[in-house]
Amino acid sequence: MQQYRLDQKEPALITLIVMSSFASMGAVIFTPALPAIADYFKVSDGHSQLTVTLFLVGYALGQLIYGPLSNRFGRKKAFYIGIMVATLGSLISIFSEPLNSFGFLILGRMLEALGSSAGLVISFTIINDHYFPEQARRIISYMTLAFAVVPGVALFIGGLLISHFHWISCFYFLLIYGLLLAIPVSRLMETAKKIDLRALYFKDILINYSIAFKNKTLRYISLFFGLSAMCIYGYAASAPFIAIHDLGISPEKFGIIGLIPFIGTGLGSLVSAHLSKTLSAKTVIKMGWAIEAIASLFFAILFYLGIISFLILIIAGFVFMFGGCLVMSNCTSIATSKLDDKANASAVMNFINVGMSVFGTFLLAITPGDAVFKLPGIFILALVCMFGVWQFIKRIP
Repeated sequence: MQQYRLDQKEPALITLIVMSSFASMGAVIFTPALPAIADYFKVSDGHSQLTVTLFLVGYALGQLIYGPLSNRFGRKKAFYIGIMVATLGSLISIFSEPLNSFGFLILGRMLEALGSSAGLVISFTIINDHYFPEQARRIISYMTLAFAVVPGVALFIGGLLISHFHWISCFYFLLIYGLLLAIPVSRLMETAKKIDLRALYFKDILINYSIAFKNKTLRYISLFFGLSAMCIYGYAASAPFIAIHDLGISPEKFGIIGLIPFIGTGLGSLVSAHLSKTLSAKTVIKMGWAIEAIASLFFAILFYLGIISFLILIIAGFVFMFGGCLVMSNCTSIATSKLDDKANASAVMNFINVGMSVFGTFLLAITPGDAVFKLPGIFILALVCMFGVWQFIKRIP
């Protein structure tokens, strides 16, 4: 019996982790700089948060680009294209400072997102190419370490850079980081079984994505964990304002202590990998949702009662991200399981997932009021919607 789908060397887990976290690094590293960016360009806090929202717009759109690209040119070449686009975006972001152009920064962020989004799509595609579904579930559980280690490290690095250098230093870091990613990726084996010469034909793209979007398992599962991701990205965008502006925490201190919630993701990934040996994916997903609900209620009740502290902000983030990891790692393993075209299925899954994050951060940006009150509201809204979506998931055989 064949051990894996492909009879070739296993892809290095650390390389897949680094690939999948390409955009996470770009999304998080500069969040401690958001207050400084708002001051520098003389824009409101809400407008500065658009650098996160529009990054996620580019991130979401990028998910739909790299499915067809990886089918046409192979997984590795598609990722190299992403690196080139992200490099251009980092350069434009760097030039926004001497040009004193907030619009340039927005454009650079979107291009960074379009390029770095290759990492998530292609890493999940490689996993689904190489492994059988149950094997992929275990690998994806470990992959979610990327969503703990890399964003946490990014927050720490961002805090240090902002405290000791100018905010633009974050984008110099992203420029170098993106270019260095080409080294481990070059050592991966190509997992595309065949090159589809028609993959970039517009009609074929519409047909393939139509098939993927019509799949109920893919659609509802992706929406479910997309709502969870919406809270995590909303937390990443709003927590710096609550901590630095409202609670007077220094960017450096926030960068260090802000690692703690992401440790919750790392712990969740290890627990999820262990539970995958004995429990079904849907059972672990329900456990994760329950943990998220507890964290959200704790967060909302205390903040709305006026009991606002940095400790509460960190604890709520830690618990929510622990539960979110149980949700995400198990949802991603079953969302694409019933589709043969793994590249386009992964693209649609990630598009829905990131699209919900775009919606959440945009809602935070345009809603009047302080982040102290808006962020807990987003958490509660997401959990209620997740409960509703689950009623549809239960009916899927």
